[in-house]
Amino acid sequence: MQDKTKVGFLISALSGPALAWATPLVTGNGSSLSNYSAFIAAFKQMFECPGLEFSAEEALCGIQQGSQDVLQYITRCRQLTAETSWVERTLLTLFRRGLRDEIKDELVHSARVENLKGLMDLTLAIEYRLNERRMEKKKSRIPSHSVTSRAIFHRSEETRSEPKGPTDEEPMQIDMARGPLSTSERENRRRKGLCLYCGASGHLLRTCPICPAKPLGNASSRPL
Repeated sequence: MQDKTKVGFLISALSGPALAWATPLVTGNGSSLSNYSAFIAAFKQMFECPGLEFSAEEALCGIQQGSQDVLQYITRCRQLTAETSWVERTLLTLFRRGLRDEIKDELVHSARVENLKGLMDLTLAIEYRLNERRMEKKKSRIPSHSVTSRAIFHRSEETRSEPKGPTDEEPMQIDMARGPLSTSERENRRRKGLCLYCGASGHLLRTCPICPAKPLGNASSRPL
């Protein structure tokens, strides 16, 4: 592609003040229209901030990953390095220094990378593995909790389904000498842990040694 064609393509993409600057070059058939390098140099001289490189260098000296993920950190570093003329060795050192400690800790287990792109690719892979491991740990705790919950529920269901023998609520709460117990006496014996049949301690109604056995096959009969 000829220089004049490349310059014409660039001008067609301009707008605002940049287009206003380039229009006289087109109408006046300026010499820079046929020289791509000269056009770029003139454009930069007009619009490039003179302190841009210095600002980028200052930002790179103190750049830190902080709470950003690695991809965001890499993007910011690339934006700044594009505005500087520093050698790659310096850029690599600054990039490595600004990484979070957890990434640096993993880098010591990898072979040393001596180019910036390779180091950026490696840190992306490390972050992916760390995130993957966090998810594994999170998932490993869920089945354990679920199994425990199911086991507790299963035991609870078994307890509820077990056949129940005579309880203290059955109408066998009869004192041997005085007949059926009053409500107050029944509650008194319960508080003291006494048998509701004979009034003795050390056992309950269902295990009372002198309480007549419940007749088999006749659920409605009760000993008097």
